Amino acid sequence: MTRLLVLLTCTLLFLLSQTTLLPLLLPHYFKPELLLLLVVYLCLTEGVMRGAFLSWGIGLLLDSCGGTHFGLHATIYLSIFIVGRSSIQAVNTESPLLLLFMVFGASLLQSGLMILFGSFADLQRMTPLLLQRATFQGSINVLAALLLIALITSLQKRFAPRLSIPGFVHLREGIHGA
Repeated sequence: MTRLLVLLTCTLLFLLSQTTLLPLLLPHYFKPELLLLLVVYLCLTEGVMRGAFLSWGIGLLLDSCGGTHFGLHATIYLSIFIVGRSSIQAVNTESPLLLLFMVFGASLLQSGLMILFGSFADLQRMTPLLLQRATFQGSINVLAALLLIALITSLQKRFAPRLSIPGFVHLREGIHGA
């Protein structure tokens, strides 16, 4: 229950940051998609049913705050979760490098799915823009993931050195080894 509350709190913080705070501080094209990072984290740490439901809910929250086509981000985030979850069957999910690769891949997949599902929502005029920005947005999201990993590392070392954060067990080993 505590883990679910932490995930919901992170979702609300990321949603508020992504929809209100970051647009004020950064130009539109430098805005990382924090909720996508959370969906990738769910791919690595949650079970299929719980993670799929949370990913779909995160997409619905984003759609309700700023989406023009209700359900588009929910469908995309659910699809990203399913693809990400099925692709990590034989890898070490505790690797921070895997998290970064998955963030970049999820960013590219998000652009592709936006083009695919956008054809149903009459977004064909956005296709060239999405293709042009796909790798740049992926790089911005990887940079944001690196900054979040650094923040989590410093917060864990300072406030909760014995806490085991799912997906970040390697941080705990680094703390005790130092």
